[in-house]
This record gives sequence, structure tokens and C-alpha cells, in this order.
Amino acid sequence: MTRVKRSQGGFSLLELIIVMSILTIVMAGIFGMMDRAQKRYSVEDTKMDLQQESRQFLDQIVRDLHQAGFPNTRMYDTAPAAGNNSSKVAVGLVRVSFTDIIFEGDVDSDGLIDVVRYQVVPDNGLTCPCTMRRSQVNKVDNTAPADQPTNFSAEVQRVINTSGAGNSPLTITGNTFGVANDTLYASYKTQPVFQYYDQNGIVITGIPATLGTAGTGMDPLMLARIRSVRVTINTLASQVDLDARRMPAVSMTSSARISNNRR
Repeated sequence: MTRVKRSQGGFSLLELIIVMSILTIVMAGIFGMMDRAQKRYSVEDTKMDLQQESRQFLDQIVRDLHQAGFPNTRMYDTAPAAGNNSSKVAVGLVRVSFTDIIFEGDVDSDGLIDVVRYQVVPDNGLTCPCTMRRSQVNKVDNTAPADQPTNFSAEVQRVINTSGAGNSPLTITGNTFGVANDTLYASYKTQPVFQYYDQNGIVITGIPATLGTAGTGMDPLMLARIRSVRVTINTLASQVDLDARRMPAVSMTSSARISNNRR
């Protein structure tokens, strides 16, 4: 009886190397796409958070401004003896600038006068991205409006618009892919955070750049003319969008009419 030898089939070493090489290339492409998708998701998530934070802060400013000057002395049969220094009287706007505003009003409808301040604070006092913060305290009786205390407890970060009154906006630090952020986001720097209008919708001149000096932004005639305030918050994300090769920037604008600003 003759035995027939049958050859056993299989892959050669060269074939295995080729297959493994192809699989390695395919898997590298898949993992690369997954990594890019995760980074893209992270950027979009950061941008959405920035938009929501900016929108909530902007809405808070507008709500507060609508209550500026309420209640005032005209709403009392007999005005409090301390006048504008009384804790029962909201004088409305106290001090204004393009990056800072102080006003009085019952902003939370609890029957108590609040002193509210919004202020843009530069990084290291010199550059942006900056922080915009909010202070709200109950008005202290027998204390002049400009001398009321502050207590900053809320903020929005990475604000980059700081222009106004002809002053140059602050420099935005850093660079992206070799291009200075101050150049990339130049168009987002030029709007003032606060812009003021009279009863005819005309921009009011004479607004100071900041409230850095005592008495700045307190001209009674100027304050009395203000009937509405436009608020613009431009913020810059902290992560780079690899497709656009820059960090996403978000611009939010709203306006508030001030009905009780009579002095």
C-alpha cells in the first residue's frame, strides 16, 4: 500500500509580514481619526461652555441694568433725610467707563437696595485675556454711592475686548501656530465692553477708558444723559481648533434700557 504525502497549506513569513504591515497602517489611520475626533469634540465642548458662560453673564448684566435707579426719591412721598446716601434710595448709575460700571437698584426684588459693579480686570494688570467680574452688596446707609463697598463673587474669564474712548485695546498675549494672538483676534479687541447712548440713541462722548482714578466717570450731567447701555463680551477659548488653526472666539452683544436714571 502506497502512502500519498500531502503538502500542508499555510502562510509564508513574507505574507504574514505584509498582512501585519497593512493592519498596522489601517489601525494607525483609525486611531488617528479617533484622536482627531476627540480633540475636535473637546474644542467644540469648550466653545459651547464659553458661549453658555458668556450668555448667562450677559443676561445677568442686562437684568441688573433694567433695575438701575429703582426705587429712587421720586417714589417716596417724603424723601429719606439722607437723600442719595440713604440705603432706601437707588441713584441709578454711579460711575461709568468703557470697561467698568457701578450702579444702584433693587436687582433681586427683595426690597433692599443693591450696589452692583461689573469690572474688567486685565491679566497682571496689563494684558488680556482678562476677567470680567461682578459684585453685589446691599447699600450701606448714610454712605455716599461712590464709597459703597464691593464683594466680587461671579466672573467670566478670557475676555479680550477692552477698547473705547479712543484708547488702544490691551494686548492679547500668546501666539497660535507662530502668529501673534494680538494679530489673529484684532477684530475682537476693538469693541468697548460698555457703550452708552442718550434718549435719541446717540453715542455719548466723554466716557473715560477706565475707573482707575477717584471721581472718574462721575460727571452728573453725563450720567443723567445715559438712557441705554450696550454690552459686548468677546471671549477666547483656551484650546486650538486644529482645522481652523486658531482658538475659537465668541462674541455676545445685548442692550439694556435704563428707565430710572433721573438725577
